[in-house]
Amino acid sequence: MGNRSEELARQFEQASREFTETVEMISDDDWGKVCPAENWTVGVTAHHVASGYPMLNDVLQALTAGESRPITMDMIHQVNAEHARNHANCTKEETLLILRTEGQNAASAIRSLPDDALDTRHDLPLLGSEPVSLETFIQALYISHHEAHLPSLREAAPSARGPAIAG
Repeated sequence: MGNRSEELARQFEQASREFTETVEMISDDDWGKVCPAENWTVGVTAHHVASGYPMLNDVLQALTAGESRPITMDMIHQVNAEHARNHANCTKEETLLILRTEGQNAASAIRSLPDDALDTRHDLPLLGSEPVSLETFIQALYISHHEAHLPSLREAAPSARGPAIAG
């Protein structure tokens, strides 16, 4: 573990915590509403983020072991469409359980990296045509993934915005 990996793990934990706290606020009525950006239900969108943690951990482990992972956007779209079909009836409770347990696993995986590993570059077509550092992979796919879906989740689910403040 290094200082940079510790900082990345903290950033991930903060993003994951904010996302999880938002999911906790979602009402049963809002769980089935459709998120505008994804065209998935609120439940599927939240579950999508949660179920991404173990997949990212698998990719991270492979990359640190020197294996190639030529993941493309077409592959991601296919996996996402399959996920949306397979988890159309996911529950808030199961989604929160995955967010919490797999979120801890993801933070541990990030935290366990020595800082010099963060500078290693890998071919990840998903993130562009040039090789990217492991640090960029973590920032783009672990941390920013929450930020990519949170606005749409909050737009679709008014309960996810928290209680209204009287003014």
